[in-house]
Amino acid sequence: PPPTRTESLRRKARRMRECAVRGHAVSETLVAFMVKAVVLDPRNGFNVDRILTKQDVQKLEEVSLVLNYFFSL
Repeated sequence: PPPTRTESLRRKARRMRECAVRGHAVSETLVAFMVKAVVLDPRNGFNVDRILTKQDVQKLEEVSLVLNYFFSL
């Protein structure tokens, strides 16, 4: 079966981390785009009409691993 959206995002996040480990820059724009894509996708259950809560951020980390990557630089 085709990979789920979450699996695809995790693969992309791993590739981004691998690029950073090898010394290649990953733009904040790309990271922001991935975060936005996750938050705006209604299947992920985020409420876009309010500021993200601590629980939302934890959920975002679980769904995409993007914030883990971004804050580990």
